[in-house]
Amino acid sequence: MSYEIPPPLQHKEKIIFNLTFEQLLYAGTALLIDGVIFKVINNSSIKFTLIGITTTSAVLFMFFKGKEWIKNLYHFYKFRKADIYSNLMKEFIGIKEVNNYIINNKNQKIAVLEVHSINFNIKTELEQEAIILGFQKLLNSIDFPIQIIIASENISLEDHYNKLESKTKNKALFNFYKNFINKEINNNEIKNRKFYIIIKESSNLEIQTNILTEKLRSIGLKTNIVNKNELLNMTKSLGLEDSIVFTGFHENVQDYIDAMDILVHASINPEPFGFVICEGMALKKTVIATDAGGPQEIITGPEIGYLYERGNSLKLAELIIKFLNDPEEMEKVGIMAEKHIHENFSVDKMVDKIENLYREMLENK
Repeated sequence: MSYEIPPPLQHKEKIIFNLTFEQLLYAGTALLIDGVIFKVINNSSIKFTLIGITTTSAVLFMFFKGKEWIKNLYHFYKFRKADIYSNLMKEFIGIKEVNNYIINNKNQKIAVLEVHSINFNIKTELEQEAIILGFQKLLNSIDFPIQIIIASENISLEDHYNKLESKTKNKALFNFYKNFINKEINNNEIKNRKFYIIIKESSNLEIQTNILTEKLRSIGLKTNIVNKNELLNMTKSLGLEDSIVFTGFHENVQDYIDAMDILVHASINPEPFGFVICEGMALKKTVIATDAGGPQEIITGPEIGYLYERGNSLKLAELIIKFLNDPEEMEKVGIMAEKHIHENFSVDKMVDKIENLYREMLENK
């Protein structure tokens, strides 16, 4: 699977005067307009005022992301009054309709597979290794993009209790059992893990879904395709129907990160790297991530972002609330995060690091 490099991390070739082609285009256009103004308009006050405006506009576009500012301002004024379920909101997030299990947005279709959870801890070491190896092979064999989401939700045993109560004659024993189980769940904060795979159409979505379903079944993982009602029920069961928007896959990732106050990377498994963390930090966002795997190498101090113990939802909530209540600190961390990414993870820096690594390997050969 490939990743899209966000604009702040993309390599842009400098053509002349340490300027990119796009910057030279803005400068050339401004000079052309200024020349026309200088020749056509005789009134000195008007002439130099217009030249000042075009020159300032060119500088804004060349060095201060003027194009993005205008685009973001347009979206703000157009969608600022959009209600959560309004047609305007549908236009903003791009989803046209959900037809059975296929979610249609502006340019593409996606499907969602729910993978039935398994109790990994009760498996033997050999079985665990087989599952991990099988899943690794599965990911390497897929030639279309997918996104993996792991969510936690409260455990509901009401159906189980109702069936059990209808069969038992000893009500006192039943009540003791029910209270004991509920107490254990609450005291240990036991949650039900949900594992979803989002499939983006690249050729034929139905075929892609069937291929992935069969590959998962071959390594012992059962699935079911999430349809429209299940998506809505999932959010309602968590009490989040007014807080969650299903955006689907989008190419303009930067627009969505720009709309965030905080980027949370709440993976419960160690990440090999965590590219989305770099994307958020490069766009001056405060990032909160789990302290496992790649994020530990990216977020090296509290001045550029925060790490928390994976699985500790209370600490995560505490950090989110802390930053939402302190926008000045959030802005400060975002600025330092952007600087850190450009100094350590830009294309040029990464090329240098890889080149140095190869040189060391060749020298030590």
